[in-house]
Amino acid sequence: MGCDGLGGERPNDKSWGRDQRGRLSIPRYLSEEEIAKSDEYSEGDPYSVEDRLDSPFHRRRFNLTLELLRDVAPFKHLLDVGCGEGHITAEIKKRFPEAEIHALDYSISAIRKAHRKYPGIHFAVGDAVKSRYPAGPFDVIVCNNLWEHVTNPVDLLQRMKDVLKPNGAVIISTPSRYRTDNLVRVFLGKEVKFMSKLHVTEYTVGQVKEQLTFGGFEVQKIISRPINTGSMKFRTAHKMLELFCSTIKSHHQLESTIFYLARLK
Repeated sequence: MGCDGLGGERPNDKSWGRDQRGRLSIPRYLSEEEIAKSDEYSEGDPYSVEDRLDSPFHRRRFNLTLELLRDVAPFKHLLDVGCGEGHITAEIKKRFPEAEIHALDYSISAIRKAHRKYPGIHFAVGDAVKSRYPAGPFDVIVCNNLWEHVTNPVDLLQRMKDVLKPNGAVIISTPSRYRTDNLVRVFLGKEVKFMSKLHVTEYTVGQVKEQLTFGGFEVQKIISRPINTGSMKFRTAHKMLELFCSTIKSHHQLESTIFYLARLK
């Protein structure tokens, strides 16, 4: 069913994937040239998420996303933007079975795998900034670790705003630019280091709040719950920096990934 299930523009037959029986299946809203250039999952998951699903980092991602979703429940229609291979999307569907779940990613290989593995979710291939969903069908949009991959997150916010219902919510997670290891690097006179070479940039908490406000959203909650991992030296540095940031009332958050809940104003 895909996007047209919400009353959106139905793609022509050439823009749809086909299963082994030749039946139309996955909606594709990209040209063949765009698909060829953007299929970062064509040789497997570049982020190795599936191999590390039980790691503290990914369990924290899952748990905090679900925690924020409970804050906005009940909801009928949810969109997961930048869903990758659909692992978090599937967890959302499991915890909120009555909701209609849609998910979008730029990689056709990722969506094909998600479509095969997780039935009951409407997966589609497309550009998050230019998605062809109609105006106003969604109660909530989840955007896990996509912010750091787009060149203009304000444009992405505008598209989210277009497809959300009045008072709709967004849940965003993205790396904190000045997490513990980067603050240590700054104090030592070194450049900050990104979590992945695939990131366009990484933002401070203050910058993400400014983007959300400029985009017409009101930030309701920010979560930066720690993961108790790392060496003793790292944990000691973390505690010292935490005390320093608290003393000077800094908005910087020291955790690797920060979660935001915001609603349309």
